[in-house]
Amino acid sequence: YIGLLSNVDPPHFEPATGQVAWSWPYTNYGRGIAIDIEYREFIKVGDGQYRSAYQTSEATFGGELPPTKNEYATMFSDPGLTQVEFTKSLSVDRGIGILIEISYFDGYGTKYEDAFCLETLHNGAISVPDAKKCKKQKRKGADTPAQMG
Repeated sequence: YIGLLSNVDPPHFEPATGQVAWSWPYTNYGRGIAIDIEYREFIKVGDGQYRSAYQTSEATFGGELPPTKNEYATMFSDPGLTQVEFTKSLSVDRGIGILIEISYFDGYGTKYEDAFCLETLHNGAISVPDAKKCKKQKRKGADTPAQMG
């Protein structure tokens, strides 16, 4: 079972590019190796819906993950944000959020799919809402977001 680690750092601002960067740590809590891991990353800043993270409209291949091994990935928002906009987004609940959709196989060929969502709160804490409540922007040709979880 692949899941998020509890030691998630808050998002930070990249002033050179005007992007929000948010790293998300994950591990294999299961007893067997996770194979052919793929994940899709989505991010929202402000009141909008989740959109594909910067330059990641397709699934990212994460390889294999043996039990108890920790990994990290970082996603970025589109460039052009100001420090003021970033600070304002951190001052409200759910102002910045990330959504990760992940799929992988076990050693027997069984496929697993799950999704994780993290959102900032005005007090600096990070909430972990049900991923189904983190609404993605619909892609052309897609009627509804993928049902995962």
